[in-house]
Amino acid sequence: MAEIALARRSPKAHRRRSRHGTVFWRLLLLLAAAVVVMVIVETVVQIVLNERFAITEITVHSDLAMPRDELLATAGLRRGASYFELDAGRIEERIAALPQVKTAAVEKNFPNRVTLTVEARRPLAVAFVNVDGRTTPLVMDSEGVVFARSGALADWDLPVISGLRFEDPSVGIRLPERLHPLLESLGKLRDSAPGLLSQFSEFRVSGGGGRGVEVVAYPASYRTPVRLGDHVAEDLLKYAIMVLDLMNDDDSVGAGVAELDFRTGQAVMRPAEE
Repeated sequence: MAEIALARRSPKAHRRRSRHGTVFWRLLLLLAAAVVVMVIVETVVQIVLNERFAITEITVHSDLAMPRDELLATAGLRRGASYFELDAGRIEERIAALPQVKTAAVEKNFPNRVTLTVEARRPLAVAFVNVDGRTTPLVMDSEGVVFARSGALADWDLPVISGLRFEDPSVGIRLPERLHPLLESLGKLRDSAPGLLSQFSEFRVSGGGGRGVEVVAYPASYRTPVRLGDHVAEDLLKYAIMVLDLMNDDDSVGAGVAELDFRTGQAVMRPAEE
């Protein structure tokens, strides 16, 4: 008969294992208690900091045609928000996403003040498009951004840019780069010589050589159009007005002239048959 030998456990080894298990559970409980205390302390600190450093003053500098409350709602900016959790970059992105906004800046002033500065796009010209069977002007700025659409031209005292084709006549689109010289020069005229700019009611663009365009300006008070290059220079328009005045005063000068061509810098009178 086979004998089975049973090993007798040592009382000392048993006590050692029991003591080690007890120490492990005590350490685990202490660690869990420490974590709970840290969470409680952090929560209390966050509550105290949020109350002490909450936004209490919001200053808005804006020339945007939008009510203050609507602008702040769009920005996601409100009183009571935590100063430390306020993301200035994110707020700037939300405001800059509006088509009518040129620039947006958020300044945080410790401990509880915020300043929001918004610069609106300035209307420069309009272009007519057909939307749902209706002729509608699109309003653009000197950067070529279409930022508004109006149902009536009377809402905007602006020159017309014609000859453009829009595949998607929606607010927020940007005109092609080859039109930028024209838009930039019109923007400079608007700022430096608005009276001179107002003497021309329309600027028609057509494809020029290479990637540029040619511009034909239509005076508001004369029947003879003026052909220019790819931009509109102040001195050239002054020269054109002077020649138009001369033609208007002396019928013999302007007889049979259908167009004035200033692309060479000099006035070239082109007859109708040409």
